[in-house]
Amino acid sequence: MERPLHAILVALVLIMLPGPVRGQERYVSAGAYFSPKGVGFSVLFPSGWEGSQIETRMIADLSGVIGGKSSVPGGKAAILYQFLIAGATLSDGTVFQFCGGPGAMAGWLRDDDGEYGLSLALSGYAGIRFIFRVPLVLSFGASLDLGIHNSFRGGLDNEISMYMNGLKGGFMPELTLTYRFR
Repeated sequence: MERPLHAILVALVLIMLPGPVRGQERYVSAGAYFSPKGVGFSVLFPSGWEGSQIETRMIADLSGVIGGKSSVPGGKAAILYQFLIAGATLSDGTVFQFCGGPGAMAGWLRDDDGEYGLSLALSGYAGIRFIFRVPLVLSFGASLDLGIHNSFRGGLDNEISMYMNGLKGGFMPELTLTYRFR
């Protein structure tokens, strides 16, 4: 019982950290997205809320490709609203931030049943971001997609089901490395 209490206390302390000094500057960054789920392109740009970002992603979905079940990746687009939860400026000037928020995803993807189809989902993101003094931004996080998948089998034979890869993929790490434009 002590372990969950420690985790809650650590989370509360991290949430109460002061916001970063440099992290609230407004910038646009673009670069690469890497995950066991897929690879792609990411663009972050400032939103209306101080310190928060909107991230758009174009991803080649590798579900089934890595395991050899398919030779053709799917494709998806996502938009994520990342609120600044907490952050701090480290001694070398690097800004460290916790961020998270909602989003949406749409794509032509392979689901757990092995069939390709149209997927639509609401997304959730949580991660940490490092904004370096050099114009690089490094983010580690995870995103969960809760939605539907429509498998087209030809004619009127369609099957609408829960998008299971979106739930399973919520536990897979994501790394984004972007160049920060001033």
